[in-house]
Parts: sequence; C-alpha cells; structure tokens
Amino acid sequence: MHNNTVELAPAVSLQPTVALLPTALVKIVCHNRSFKVRAVVDSGVPHTKISTKLVEKLRLATTTIAERMTCSFTLKGTQRSSDSLDVVARVGHAFSIFTPPRTLDARIHEKVAGLVLADTAFHISGAVHLTLGMDVYARIMREGWQRCGDNLVAQYSIFGFLISGMCPL
Repeated sequence: MHNNTVELAPAVSLQPTVALLPTALVKIVCHNRSFKVRAVVDSGVPHTKISTKLVEKLRLATTTIAERMTCSFTLKGTQRSSDSLDVVARVGHAFSIFTPPRTLDARIHEKVAGLVLADTAFHISGAVHLTLGMDVYARIMREGWQRCGDNLVAQYSIFGFLISGMCPL
C-alpha cells in the first residue's frame, strides 16, 4: 500500500502579526493655507473620506452634495514632487482609524532602506483622519513597486513609496 499523504507547510506564520496599511504624509492645501496630515491610501474604499474632527481642526469649508457633507481641497506630497491632486472628500464622524494598531520595531526601516518614503513614520501608531479611496487611487499611484522582505511591499506613488503588508509584533 502506498501512503499518499502530503505534508504541507503552514500557509500562515504562527507568530503574532499586524497589518500595516499604506500611509502617506500629505499636505492639504485650501484657501492659501497648507496643513501636513497623515493619510491612509485604501483601494478598498470607494470614496475619499475625511473626519469631522480634522475638518473642524483645519477650519475647512464644507458643502452638502446629494445629502452628504463634503469638503474640497488640494493634496500635495511633502517630498519634492510638484504633483497635486484636487479632491472632494466625504465628511463624517466615523472616518478616523488608528494605524498601525501599535508601534512596530523601528528596525523595520532596514527593509525599506534607500527608498523615498511617503511616510517616514509608517511604523508608528497614530490616529489617521483622512482615507484616500478609489476615486483618487489611479491618480496617486505611479509605476513601480518592490518587495521588501517576505511580507512587505513598497508601492510608488506621487507621495513617495507606500509601505504595506504584514509585520511581526
């Protein structure tokens, strides 16, 4: 009799990990004023969203379109890029997230050494009040990406390289 049992390596690491969402430090420009803000770039969200808290803090003007509160502004990177992006964002109370859930080991920067990062503090936990969705995704992303170790990817954008993937705790 033949033994047809095949042993498979586990598909997932048993080590505790955390999802690292792609973030960028961006400038919101509105009415000749400029504010640096950390944003998440999320291709799974249909519309760009900004929290009510951030709108109030920056004193951005809002308008109502189809019974939804919106806010218009221009986005720029904090690097030397001259690219800019006009955005209409949905405004809401529940549009804040915390990413990463906890601060990761700073040695993670060794995996992305030499890249111009969109957010040099991507590994530091903090509140994010701006999510850039599919409505602007194609205008943000640029050609180029690279694998950074087993579980991280760097994707090139108008803001610099966005870092995402799974990281050990």
